[in-house]
Amino acid sequence: AFAPMPTDLCRVSPFFPMSTNDMAKRDYIEDMPITTSSWGGITYTGPRLSTYEEDVLLAVLALLNKAENKHVTMLDGVPTYTYRGPLRPVLKMMGYDKTGSHDYKRILLALKRMQATSIEMQIKGRNSRGKSVVRKVIMNNMIPNAVWDDEEKELRVTINPYFYELYLKNAVTLIDMQTRSKLRSPVAKSLMRFVESHAGDLWQGHILTLATALNMDRDQPLYELRRVVRTAITSLIKAGALVVGSQVDGDIVTL
Repeated sequence: AFAPMPTDLCRVSPFFPMSTNDMAKRDYIEDMPITTSSWGGITYTGPRLSTYEEDVLLAVLALLNKAENKHVTMLDGVPTYTYRGPLRPVLKMMGYDKTGSHDYKRILLALKRMQATSIEMQIKGRNSRGKSVVRKVIMNNMIPNAVWDDEEKELRVTINPYFYELYLKNAVTLIDMQTRSKLRSPVAKSLMRFVESHAGDLWQGHILTLATALNMDRDQPLYELRRVVRTAITSLIKAGALVVGSQVDGDIVTL
């Protein structure tokens, strides 16, 4: 199964590789730039999200990619897409074979956090003098609606319609959920998301550039950054997402 993730969110992401201690106490992010272009820009506001929340979002997107799970409704004249079904398929898509009540509560908490976000789109135009100005501001959260019916054991999750608007424009990256579900390192998952968003066969850059794209802590020593990235690269080579030859050589990363 493949999850259609907006490509912009693969390269500049509100999802962070976080330790258990970091996840217990999260800071608040305001107006984090996701992308800027001639037509406008996108910013993120909300709690710092972990790769676990990203796992949940990608699992729902992958399930929505299957026609039988997709329910279409209209929101302000724009089609929105809702997953309706049990929680178990979401967990299976995330790679969990054995699950319990703790896993169910954790997914609902992840959805709650993503509901507390804001994705803001600023659409530009030209005024009478030909100057570029913001004509329209659209604000929505990542998950506009989520309902858990304990009696029916049914989950209903509605995805931000902007995601599917990009999907129709082929402006998404298809994340291979089978491969991602086998990865246990949050950094390896972030690296896979970054790698799959690039169409070429080769990416090369400074390790600090990559660390920024993966939302890694840049304040840690360089030798620790190199170690963590090398470990993530090894995981992706074993998973088949990268080929042998991907490496960290000094401060230069080759993928």
